Amino acid sequence: MLTTVGFDHVMAPWAAIAVDLVSELQVGESKLRLPGTVTYDVPFHRTVEPTNIPRERDDIVNGSFGFKFVTHSGIILVANTLWPLNRGGLRPNLLWTAGLEYNF
Repeated sequence: MLTTVGFDHVMAPWAAIAVDLVSELQVGESKLRLPGTVTYDVPFHRTVEPTNIPRERDDIVNGSFGFKFVTHSGIILVANTLWPLNRGGLRPNLLWTAGLEYNF
């Protein structure tokens, strides 16, 4: 289930700030079946765990913080960061984006 909650605030006629909470939540039980422990007897007796994938839900919760600035020529400068708020999933410690918008 994808959920997003947030708000935008106009700080000035030329600047706005945006704050969001973005999440991806697992619904129901995982259908992924992980292999069990493997036992080898040759050349000597040992046991091996074939995977280190955790046997728990993989919910992802991120916080987003960004700005928009309007220039005199009408170009909009956009900057945004995405911060992980939990340690589920494979993702960076900080993700940033920057962009330009222009309406014609």
